[in-house]
Amino acid sequence: MKRASKKQREIRFHSGKCGRIICVNSYAEQEYAKRLEADDRVENYEENCRLDPERFQATTLEQLELSRRYWEAVGVSDWRVALFREGGVSPAP
Repeated sequence: MKRASKKQREIRFHSGKCGRIICVNSYAEQEYAKRLEADDRVENYEENCRLDPERFQATTLEQLELSRRYWEAVGVSDWRVALFREGGVSPAP
């Protein structure tokens, strides 16, 4: 999830799983966060974080960037990455 620009909305709400107020930038992100909150397999999640290049191979990051560019070219501007591990969503790097 990316940071809000001056013209972009910020939606803040309390996350029981995160134990704090989180901020998302679209209603789609808010709906996804609600799904994560309701899913018993999810222990925790983090919004608006950058992927740590040291944790991923350079080719993985390049593939993700190419995917983002592809979806942007076909009109999808709200592209996000969700990382999963057995037992729920992985804490963001």
